[in-house]
Amino acid sequence: MKTSAVEKPTVAIIHPSQDDLTYSNIDDAGSKISSVLASPTRQEMLRDHLRHRSELFSTDVYMEEIAQTVRIFLSSSPSNI
Repeated sequence: MKTSAVEKPTVAIIHPSQDDLTYSNIDDAGSKISSVLASPTRQEMLRDHLRHRSELFSTDVYMEEIAQTVRIFLSSSPSNI
């Protein structure tokens, strides 16, 4: 039995351009955290960015993607399942 897989691009919660949210070591983390804490503007930008990105990973989106995968599987499978 051959089934079709739903192919979607991989999406990260943190976009690579948001390097304030990733770090390579403890010193780097401390420096980035301090920098963000010192900048209310940057904090708001990060909040907005994460608010938007969180929509991609919501429970509703997850449930819809699972339901879509099941529909595709069932539509490509023999009717005796």
